[in-house]
Amino acid sequence: MTETQEDVNLINTLITQDTPQPPAKKKPDTVTNRKRFNPKSKSFHDGKKKKFLELLRETGHLCNSAKMVGVCPTTIFLHKKKDPEFAIAVEEAQEVLNAKIEDALVERGIVGVDKGIYYKGVKVATEKEYSDTLLMFHARANMEKYRNSSSLEISGKGGGPIELSVAKAKLLELCGVTLDGEFEEIEK
Repeated sequence: MTETQEDVNLINTLITQDTPQPPAKKKPDTVTNRKRFNPKSKSFHDGKKKKFLELLRETGHLCNSAKMVGVCPTTIFLHKKKDPEFAIAVEEAQEVLNAKIEDALVERGIVGVDKGIYYKGVKVATEKEYSDTLLMFHARANMEKYRNSSSLEISGKGGGPIELSVAKAKLLELCGVTLDGEFEEIEK
């Protein structure tokens, strides 16, 4: 006895009708179940804030530092928003890291770092390695004459102002739109 696809579908339908289905799980309503921000919450107390700031000074990575002290990065942003002292402390921690980065730029660009020279897996000598690229970025950030600055000035005939009606007409001409007579402002 061969079963057609219709027979198989009918059997499946009958089986699923007789089998009780578990009730569908309700998804929690994230908006109504959201906890309100409480700056006095014990989950992100002063000890955790201090540890977070230390980690931020060392790593410079806000999200990883938050996770390392056991809080969500959103908690950090909320505390920064609601607690001005904490916001200032976070900014200062980031400035400390920026100073470390700048020191490393100078170290690698000017002082150089020792790099080992190996022969057959054995260190035979060291040489100073300098980073011209890092030095260039440091110079651009701190010295006006090395900054990439350019400007473009557009003016009308003889250095005068640009007449907008002429500019609009030229733009329409470049777009392939032709106007008869004087250019008129089109209302939206």
